[in-house]
Amino acid sequence: MYTDQESNRKEFGTDYLAALDDWGGFKDEPGVIGKVTEIVRFVEDKLGPVTLSYVVDSAQYVAVRFADNPALGIVFVNRGFVDHRLEIPGSVKKKDEEVWRTELPTSKNSAATHNKIPEIKQALCVNCQMSYPAHLSACPICTGA
Repeated sequence: MYTDQESNRKEFGTDYLAALDDWGGFKDEPGVIGKVTEIVRFVEDKLGPVTLSYVVDSAQYVAVRFADNPALGIVFVNRGFVDHRLEIPGSVKKKDEEVWRTELPTSKNSAATHNKIPEIKQALCVNCQMSYPAHLSACPICTGA
């Protein structure tokens, strides 16, 4: 690791995993690293190998640069999402910007937590013994509703 004196950022050369580890944004969710690695490898296939990875001085995110444009950050790893200057399948273009976003499978962004369909409570009809949604006033089979 090297701390740049002008920008006060922590640089890790080509070792973006060390930058992510030092940053610590995924200490509670190590499974997210696999998705970040998948994104970096996709960009490497298009723009060449990683040339520099660093934690910005505000510690908000980790930036990664690649061989085709070593002076420009291409991938920006944040808590919950990764922004990138290259379209990746499954990413969404940010409005009025040349940046795409890929959501990370964190507990806060998990489809299991915020897209979960609420469970429908069931009642049992005393006449026909069929289940029906409990919010109905009577069994729709017996009442013909």
